[in-house]
Amino acid sequence: MNVSPEPVLIDVLAPDASAACQILRSYIDDVASRYYGRQATDEEIDASLREDPSIDLALPSGVFLVA
Repeated sequence: MNVSPEPVLIDVLAPDASAACQILRSYIDDVASRYYGRQATDEEIDASLREDPSIDLALPSGVFLVA
Protein backbone atom coordinates (compact mmCIF):
# COMPACT_ATOMS: atom_id res chain seq x y z
CA MET A 1 0.00 0.00 0.00
CA ASN A 2 1.48 3.33 -1.09
CA VAL A 3 0.57 6.33 0.98
CA SER A 4 1.54 9.82 -0.07
CA PRO A 5 2.82 11.99 2.76
CA GLU A 6 0.83 15.04 3.69
CA PRO A 7 2.36 18.25 2.34
CA VAL A 8 4.27 20.37 4.82
CA LEU A 9 3.29 24.02 4.85
CA ILE A 10 5.96 26.48 5.92
CA ASP A 11 5.19 30.03 7.02
CA VAL A 12 7.44 32.96 7.79
CA LEU A 13 6.46 34.70 11.02
CA ALA A 14 7.78 37.77 12.77
CA PRO A 15 9.30 36.58 16.07
CA ASP A 16 7.05 39.00 17.97
CA ALA A 17 3.83 37.74 16.32
CA SER A 18 1.37 36.10 18.71
CA ALA A 19 1.76 32.61 17.19
CA ALA A 20 5.56 32.92 17.17
CA CYS A 21 5.59 33.99 20.83
CA GLN A 22 3.55 30.92 21.77
CA ILE A 23 5.87 28.64 19.79
CA LEU A 24 9.03 30.19 21.26
CA ARG A 25 7.60 29.98 24.78
CA SER A 26 6.75 26.30 24.29
CA TYR A 27 10.23 25.64 22.90
CA ILE A 28 11.95 27.36 25.83
CA ASP A 29 9.70 25.47 28.25
CA ASP A 30 10.72 22.15 26.67
CA VAL A 31 14.46 22.92 26.57
CA ALA A 32 14.62 24.44 30.07
CA SER A 33 12.57 21.61 31.58
CA ARG A 34 14.92 19.03 30.08
CA TYR A 35 17.95 21.00 31.29
CA TYR A 36 16.65 21.37 34.86
CA GLY A 37 15.24 17.84 35.00
CA ARG A 38 11.92 19.31 36.16
CA GLN A 39 9.18 21.54 34.82
CA ALA A 40 10.53 25.03 34.17
CA THR A 41 8.70 27.79 36.02
CA ASP A 42 6.97 30.65 34.25
CA GLU A 43 9.54 32.99 35.80
CA GLU A 44 12.44 30.97 34.33
CA ILE A 45 10.80 30.92 30.90
CA ASP A 46 10.08 34.67 31.08
CA ALA A 47 13.69 35.37 32.10
CA SER A 48 15.01 33.33 29.19
CA LEU A 49 12.76 35.13 26.72
CA ARG A 50 13.87 38.51 28.11
CA GLU A 51 17.55 37.54 27.82
CA ASP A 52 17.13 36.30 24.24
CA PRO A 53 14.03 37.84 22.65
CA SER A 54 14.82 36.23 19.27
CA ILE A 55 14.79 39.55 17.42
CA ASP A 56 17.63 38.17 15.29
CA LEU A 57 15.04 35.85 13.70
CA ALA A 58 13.66 38.76 11.65
CA LEU A 59 14.85 40.22 8.37
CA PRO A 60 17.46 41.32 7.43
CA SER A 61 19.52 39.20 9.85
CA GLY A 62 17.35 36.08 9.92
CA VAL A 63 13.96 34.50 9.44
CA PHE A 64 11.56 32.55 11.69
CA LEU A 65 10.09 29.58 9.84
CA VAL A 66 7.15 27.61 11.20
CA ALA A 67 6.00 24.29 9.75
